[in-house]
Amino acid sequence: MTLRESQAFITRMMRDAAFRALVQGPEFDALADEFALDPSDRQQIRAIDMAEFGKFAEYSRFQRVKRRQAEYGLFLNHLMRFWDRERFFHDYHQTETGGQGERLEELRRFDNFALDYILEHGLPEYLVDLVRFCSIACELGETPKVDPGEATTAVATEEIRGNYVISLPQPSRVLTFRHDVLRIADEEDVYGLDPRRAGPSCCCNATGASTSAPSPWRCATTRCSPA
Repeated sequence: MTLRESQAFITRMMRDAAFRALVQGPEFDALADEFALDPSDRQQIRAIDMAEFGKFAEYSRFQRVKRRQAEYGLFLNHLMRFWDRERFFHDYHQTETGGQGERLEELRRFDNFALDYILEHGLPEYLVDLVRFCSIACELGETPKVDPGEATTAVATEEIRGNYVISLPQPSRVLTFRHDVLRIADEEDVYGLDPRRAGPSCCCNATGASTSAPSPWRCATTRCSPA
């Protein structure tokens, strides 16, 4: 048994009310066996005041939802136009009951849940792009950046000329979106309720910088070039 397994058991208890109820009954040992808990861990878990733990679980749920709202605000604001947000979060919390609570792990779990949810409920496909856009923005904030060794001068965006060689901080990657996510973010209040029209691709790198390319263009590794 490892600390990771006991943490996973406690996390499941905290996020899954049905699991928490089973833990208090005769099913406890069978559930503990699934997580390979040793006798000491079982004794400590049995000693937990479940009434107080329930209060902590509700607070944890509130904090979890609050964090996702801060990280995926753009997506959630648009989701509200087509779906009840409270129902979405209820389904999310009841479905994603595992894990260790680490931030990057939580982001991936939310991404997978949200993408499946959009498809399952036939929600507009542009919401997929918004989930990806919010996710990469959060991931960038968690990723250490290293300035490229070949760079010699830092210039403002408006001073970049056509003959300049652009060196991006590492790690970097380019993402292509089917919809104009930058326009949606900038014009959120006026963007159509069902923006099915494909906008420019959006290239995001590890600095969080983005560029828009008018169609028909495609995104290359570090810049946008004619298709």
